Amino acid sequence: MKPYPTINDSARWLLGWTALVVGVMAFAQALPEVEATVAATQIQEKRIKVLDVREPAEFATGVIQGAVLIPLGQVERRSAELEAFKDQPMYVVCGSGGRSAQAIKLLSKAGFTQLTNIKGGMNAWRKAKLPVVAP
Repeated sequence: MKPYPTINDSARWLLGWTALVVGVMAFAQALPEVEATVAATQIQEKRIKVLDVREPAEFATGVIQGAVLIPLGQVERRSAELEAFKDQPMYVVCGSGGRSAQAIKLLSKAGFTQLTNIKGGMNAWRKAKLPVVAP
């Protein structure tokens, strides 16, 4: 009589990574996002706060008017600086959208309720030829 087949280490590793990728994709799909062109209009018309989570060297290359810089690695520690905006709309931006998605996850855990990722980050903002200013 043959024993039941077992899953070898390679298959376990593959299953683990598959589960991780599916989980990340599910989070990314659930993340509220706004196109850069729409964000630009709403930032101006509705005075929506912008949080930039890039590193200072990236921030120095140009920013969205009025954006506040808190690099991703400091978001948890400095979230109190944003307390006044906890229940107000806030757009979060980085270079391409990945770090801002992570920041949204961290801030959501801290009770922030109206966070939206600028889809494609500053790359999309610049590609759309939207205005940037010196910090």
